[in-house]
Amino acid sequence: MDILKCYSWHKMVTKYQWGHTLMDAKLDTTGRIIGSFLIVTAYFIVLHVSATVGAMMHLTANVISIPFFTRTKSWDVVIMLSFLIIISLTKIL
Repeated sequence: MDILKCYSWHKMVTKYQWGHTLMDAKLDTTGRIIGSFLIVTAYFIVLHVSATVGAMMHLTANVISIPFFTRTKSWDVVIMLSFLIIISLTKIL
């Protein structure tokens, strides 16, 4: 009997969490997708066009991506992106 109570409680909490965060998740998920595309594009720009322009694109991509990783509590990725932002800033400045 206790197993059924736990399962139904988990089902109720999961339904509440998805219903609550689904609207909030759209903007930062879109930012992560755009950020991923910009990182690949920035790499190409750094290699073939201009390191400064590529660094600006890379900085923008990292800043756009951080809210998603903060929401999902991927702190290791947030720390890594913060270091990459600092590196990009040193190239731009």
